[in-house]
Amino acid sequence: MILDLDAGNTRLKWRLQGSGNVQAGACLYADMAESLSGLGEIRRVRVGCVAGADRLNEISALSSKNWGCEVEVAKVQPLCAGVEQGYVEPAKLGVDRWLAVLAAYNESRSCCVVVSCGTAITVDLVDAQGIHLGGYIVPGFELMRQALFSGTHAVQVPPAAEIAELKPGATTLEAVSQGCLQMVLGLVCSAKSQLGNTNVTTFLSGGDASKLLPHLNSDGVLLREQLVLDGLAYALP
Repeated sequence: MILDLDAGNTRLKWRLQGSGNVQAGACLYADMAESLSGLGEIRRVRVGCVAGADRLNEISALSSKNWGCEVEVAKVQPLCAGVEQGYVEPAKLGVDRWLAVLAAYNESRSCCVVVSCGTAITVDLVDAQGIHLGGYIVPGFELMRQALFSGTHAVQVPPAAEIAELKPGATTLEAVSQGCLQMVLGLVCSAKSQLGNTNVTTFLSGGDASKLLPHLNSDGVLLREQLVLDGLAYALP
């Protein structure tokens, strides 16, 4: 039994697999001990952590106490599983982005754009030879809304619901929601065009990926909600 953990900025995602069975879930860190209790005997614990050293220490202590396992921590490498890392300083690349890139390229084995829509939105580019070309980081949808909320007096809008149709907003709420979505869609389309290849697979992951999915051409677009967890198998086989 292998427990894979994606320790993000705001919550922990987990997946337990072995003997043909898969269980998965997510929780806030305050609920971590309760959420991971009762999982049975676990032989390995693999983790990708961007939440900081203190969170990683909490996870390590929990693993040691509950299952007697030393946590295996994924790290960014210059070359792994057929992917060559593109950062000037490899250690500066977030391990969550690295794991997502590993999983995406090893599924597609072709040019791909890897989009993660969370607290921040990241867009990474990989060419057909598995070379990571770098990427982009922009605020997530909620951070964009909060920036407008805190920086202006006239644009005070609540979080928006899912957008069914892209069009100019007829209210301030619509204008903000449509504008933020258009910005991210433009970034994704630009990244795809930079690869110079019509056979580009776009991978979407993260809690807000569903906001993008209806507005992208379905050809070559894959929703992979556990892409970071998938990448742990390549980083720590």
